[in-house]
Amino acid sequence: MPGPARQKAAMEATAEAWYRVDDDDPQLRPESLRYRPAILVECSVNFRSLRAGLNHSEERNYTAWLPQGDLAVDWDSPAVEAFDLGRLASSPNPSIASALEAVHKSSQDLDQYGSELTDKLVRSERLKIFFNPVF
Repeated sequence: MPGPARQKAAMEATAEAWYRVDDDDPQLRPESLRYRPAILVECSVNFRSLRAGLNHSEERNYTAWLPQGDLAVDWDSPAVEAFDLGRLASSPNPSIASALEAVHKSSQDLDQYGSELTDKLVRSERLKIFFNPVF
């Protein structure tokens, strides 16, 4: 029996993808799951220190649930803990229901989410360099 019709996210110039569940996990039955709108940010985090002569970059992915209304994104609690880019699908699993709320976000909202993530990273991310005088 087909479920309710899926509502496409109304976001300007964004790609829509679905995260596939692990088929080997018996606790994650498709009937008990629901798709919920989230945001994925792929970025390069650059650590620079002129004094230490350091310039180091790391490629990272961050996920968070999209907030309802005008609330801020909670970047401290990821939507997917161990994100695997290979598990993104271009179409949803038909046996997994969709969240019923429609998602209407503008490009200004996405810009705000990006700046909130940038602020969080500036406040919290540090590069640890281990030093051993023997080496």
